[in-house]
This record gives sequence, structure tokens and C-alpha cells, in this order.
Amino acid sequence: MKEFEKLEFESERLILKRVHHTLHGEELNPVILDTIDTLEPWLYWAKRGITVEETSLYLRRVSEKPEDYGFRLYLKSQTDCHNNNTVDHPLIGICGIIKQQDGYELSYWLHKGYTGKGYISEAVKFIMDFAVDTLKVKRFTIITQVFNKPSVKLAKKLGFESTGFEFWDVSSRWPQFADEIQVAVFLKEFT
Repeated sequence: MKEFEKLEFESERLILKRVHHTLHGEELNPVILDTIDTLEPWLYWAKRGITVEETSLYLRRVSEKPEDYGFRLYLKSQTDCHNNNTVDHPLIGICGIIKQQDGYELSYWLHKGYTGKGYISEAVKFIMDFAVDTLKVKRFTIITQVFNKPSVKLAKKLGFESTGFEFWDVSSRWPQFADEIQVAVFLKEFT
């Protein structure tokens, strides 16, 4: 089995550092807790009072297998939303690709203080370019709840096409939903 490989990249405004579930839960937990109100409606693992251990379990999804590439997103330099201090490289979220049978699924979230500025678009484009050029990926999907308008808008902005809707039974993962949620599935292929 291939070993975990540390990777670090820079885009125009971001530093992307590969995440690993056994190494970065403690670093990401305060960022998640600080923005939980905007994550909780959309992400099954996001809940008030999430612990470092639970954060590490979430990170396992984007880092457990060597062919999965989750990245911590840092700004190159900015005021930190957590405490309004000017800091170099505040941690602002996660973006990654998760190996699926027929390609890769994109996964992302951003701290609420940094939304609406194009950071996730920049990160997704960068990671897709990396995946196409280095890993020779030909197919990406984005799966999002239909009411998550920013995520639906991002998929369309990036040239993903809707392949329809599905209903997922999520009562065990998202107790706030009675039985199921409707998700939109978006696809982008490269030749």
C-alpha cells in the first residue's frame, strides 16, 4: 500500500497543505467550532461541540486512503476571523478529492468569515488541475443538498453539469432530517 505523501501547493491567494486524519484534527477543530452554525445544516459530521477526536474521524474521509487528497486551506496573509489579529496564513477550511469507483468526488467547506470571496472556487480549480495533470483523473462529481445554494452555484460556475437528483436516507447520519434528503449530483468530465 502506498504511504501517505505530504504535499504542499500554492495558488494565487492560498496555500494548500495535505491533511491527514491522525495529524490535523487538533488544528482544524477550532475552525470547525467557530463556524459550526454554517456547516451543521449541510454536513452530516458537523455538530455543535464536535471534539478533536470527532474532527479526526471526519478527516478520515478525505485522508485515510493514499489515493484521497484532502487539503487544509490557508490564506497567504490575512486578518484571522477567529480573533481579528493579523496573522500569516490563517487556516480557513478544507478542500479535497475522494476516490470513487468511477472518478473522484469533490468535497469542501470554508469558515464563514471567508465565504463569498472566491477561495473555494480557487481551491477546487487548483485541485482539479492537480488531479487531471498528475493523477490523470477524467471524472469529478460534486454531491450537495439541493437547498445548499452556494454549493449548487459553485458547481455550475465551475462548469459541472447536473445529472439529476437523488434521495438519500440520512436519518442515522443527520438526525435533524426525518428520513431522507434530496441531493443534487453534478458531473464534469475531461477527455
